Amino acid sequence: MKKYKQSHKLIAVTFFMVAVFFTFISCSGNEISQEDQVRLWIKRGVEAVEKRDRNILLDMISEDYKDNAGRDKKDMEKMLFVYFLKNRKIYLFHHINEIVFSDDNPEYAMVKLQAAVTGREKRDNDIKGNLVYVEMSLKKDDVWLLTAMSWKRAL
Repeated sequence: MKKYKQSHKLIAVTFFMVAVFFTFISCSGNEISQEDQVRLWIKRGVEAVEKRDRNILLDMISEDYKDNAGRDKKDMEKMLFVYFLKNRKIYLFHHINEIVFSDDNPEYAMVKLQAAVTGREKRDNDIKGNLVYVEMSLKKDDVWLLTAMSWKRAL
């Protein structure tokens, strides 16, 4: 009976590896659009916040970062440390309103979105009370990096 289970596991793993290989091959010729790259960048950031992964988030921020309060990347690192220390569970809800690329240089993008952070899974009252409007400036330098950000509370 053990050999039977082991062979099924081996077959399943083999099929999985073959599927991954063919997926990789079929996608390798297709370039991802700039907009899809930015959307994936946002998704990665949301997942990093919810996992409380400061390292991933800091890797997504440019060394030249400045926000609307004058904070730089070092300040953001400290803020993330304190926020993650105080909040064991984090749920981030967002809606992308607009992604605009510079006409002069498509390596620059402006993202406008709405976001809400709560300590519980989706609750409409939590989301409405914590809703903020966010504008982010991104620059592509091998990978997309956050260069500036501003936000304000929704009324």
